[in-house]
Amino acid sequence: MAETIRTPYSKFQAFCRRERITLDEIGELLGMDKSMVSKRMNGVGADFSADDVRKICLHYGISADVFFVDKEVSFEKPEEASSDN
Repeated sequence: MAETIRTPYSKFQAFCRRERITLDEIGELLGMDKSMVSKRMNGVGADFSADDVRKICLHYGISADVFFVDKEVSFEKPEEASSDN
């Protein structure tokens, strides 16, 4: 059976490179091996679960809306978020 291919998480990949976060570190946080993390980050096979995304965002202090949600389906637009404060 062929694996599902989706859009990779390019922004999160760039963040990890910039912050020197390894696949092993993310895997430890999520309880999975680095090959599984790599596949999910590169858009192959299963996607990150909502719980995975929550853990990643809380641990690294990042926004799911910026790093994981497609802008086409995001209800919170940057200009709306800043005016709510």
